[in-house]
Amino acid sequence: MTDYKNLKLIATSSPHIRGSERTQTIMRDVIIAMVPALAYAILNFGIRALAMTVVSVAGCMFFEWGVCTVDRGVPGRVYSADRG
Repeated sequence: MTDYKNLKLIATSSPHIRGSERTQTIMRDVIIAMVPALAYAILNFGIRALAMTVVSVAGCMFFEWGVCTVDRGVPGRVYSADRG
């Protein structure tokens, strides 16, 4: 059994915090990676998969806008760590 009290662990921040990539570029890469999955879903399930995706994204954007409006009091501003 491991004696956890004698382990020499170092707690540091995650390496991605110091990375030069911005949130915008990471999210763009995520969208690019999801396009083939969306295309496959449309092929298998038809246009309803696209409609559900559009409704879901629109709902997420609406609620993010609402949270930003309530939190900052400024409507329409995107809540992002990159913009300060």
